[in-house]
Amino acid sequence: MLDHDDPDVRALAASDAGLAQPPVHLLADPEPLVRQAAAANPRLPLNLLSALLNDPEHAEGAAANPNLTADHLHELLDLCGLPGAAIR
Repeated sequence: MLDHDDPDVRALAASDAGLAQPPVHLLADPEPLVRQAAAANPRLPLNLLSALLNDPEHAEGAAANPNLTADHLHELLDLCGLPGAAIR
């Protein structure tokens, strides 16, 4: 399914938290929806996830990743300049 011709199927497969391996190769998929789903996959290692947060092409998907730590989330809020975001 990860290599299916249909990008909707690849995106759905990329978001599967039950994958044996993280869908790292789909971070380079030609379809933005697939890249976003791959970046949000909780199987991605945290060091890669941190790098993806700084990449405009992957930041939205990475910011939706459920494995982001509270510190990462507060850093994102701080970067946005949201009032009270520094309160932990």
